Amino acid sequence: MSKPNRHGLKRHIPSKVSEKIRKDAGFGCVVCGDLIVEYEHIEPLFADAIEHDSEKMTLLCPKHHARVTKNLISKKQIWEYKANPKALQDGFARDPSFYSETKEMEIIIGKSKSKNVKVILTIYGKPIIWFENANLKDEPIKLCAIFLDQESRPTLYINSDLSPNLIPYPG
Repeated sequence: MSKPNRHGLKRHIPSKVSEKIRKDAGFGCVVCGDLIVEYEHIEPLFADAIEHDSEKMTLLCPKHHARVTKNLISKKQIWEYKANPKALQDGFARDPSFYSETKEMEIIIGKSKSKNVKVILTIYGKPIIWFENANLKDEPIKLCAIFLDQESRPTLYINSDLSPNLIPYPG
């Protein structure tokens, strides 16, 4: 897992805070509406933050997050996007195939196809890539993953509300 910042703040965002951020952003990148997102500390920067404050954070897709990090998009512009998120303008986050209203969902990885499954990939009986149901009305289903190191210790979580201190696999 990544190290805490200089104030001891960990990267894990509490569920209540992450839910508010996702809902406020319309469950997509505030710039383009993409469903695959990362959390952005608008101010202060994560390195200087003492808490995860939903009012000072938002959602960005990896492309826009990288552009903010490289100072190609200003924090002022992100505040403007946060005030009028693309997914709320459109009424949906891009890639609606992940929404819970979908009757049949087909997952294709290489030549392998699966329909209507909750767990996409397991290794030694442990889920590695899976879906979690939405917690909020109109929220899309969450695509989640966990990556392990060579000793089978969790090193990265994607989109899961599970605390890094808990067993990271869905029941």
